[in-house]
Amino acid sequence: ALLGGALAAAAAVGMLGCAPAPAPSETAAGSSASPSASVEVIQRRTDYAAGILVIAVTNTGDDALVVTRAELDDARFAEPAVVSGKRSIIPAGRTVDLRTPIPAADCENEADVAEGAVPAVRLETEDGATLDVAPTDPTGTVDRLVGAACLASDVAGIVAITPPEALRVTGDGVDAVAHLDLALDPTGADSEVRISGVHSTNLIASPDTGTSWVLDRTVSGTDEPGVLALDVRPTRCDAHAVAEDKVGTILVLDVAVDGGGPGTIQVPMPDPVRVAIYDYLAQVCRY
Repeated sequence: ALLGGALAAAAAVGMLGCAPAPAPSETAAGSSASPSASVEVIQRRTDYAAGILVIAVTNTGDDALVVTRAELDDARFAEPAVVSGKRSIIPAGRTVDLRTPIPAADCENEADVAEGAVPAVRLETEDGATLDVAPTDPTGTVDRLVGAACLASDVAGIVAITPPEALRVTGDGVDAVAHLDLALDPTGADSEVRISGVHSTNLIASPDTGTSWVLDRTVSGTDEPGVLALDVRPTRCDAHAVAEDKVGTILVLDVAVDGGGPGTIQVPMPDPVRVAIYDYLAQVCRY
């Protein structure tokens, strides 16, 4: 009886061993979780002078994300901002900046569009997936860029403000003073621009204040051509500031059009003037 029971048990075990294994679930088979991401629209310090907009993509999924195309659609711009033509590998939990030139602003509908603008970003991945993401804009980058572009357009419609082709320097040695002569060429428009100041930079400042230039200059569209002359001295003598410079030769002007609210426009110096400013600082600061 004992032998018969043992044989029966062995047979039962044999039957279990021969039974087909259950089919693995999709998760057990190793299928990847769906990709996911978050997006910020920003500019970093080095992007200002280059006119670059950053679509900062954070991979919130579990696997690496390989982005082959990113498109920011925002009605405040006249066209989408697109990054394409390269693979951007974003490990899980990491952020990668995708850079693109700033699109032209849609100034015709600026007020109406800004109120109801709902930006969207579409990401395309190497494996064919598409992610539609609502981006955040933590520092109001798009509003700032569009506002500045439209104000610059309004100003340009009244007066063209052009940087000099060369830097003037008077005096010698450490006491030398540089001069930036901005050309003012009115367009004939029946409007006016008030220039109330120019910001100092990390490199240059007004010799009168040691910081920014305080002005009270109103230019009408029907005025004769003129010059806005700025006397220049070093903000500080720091060779590292020149070596690491990105924005030190971009003038930021405080302006208002037809008595409206104040804003700022930028007037970058051309390369020959930028280099001449560096040489002037080296002369005055003796480095």
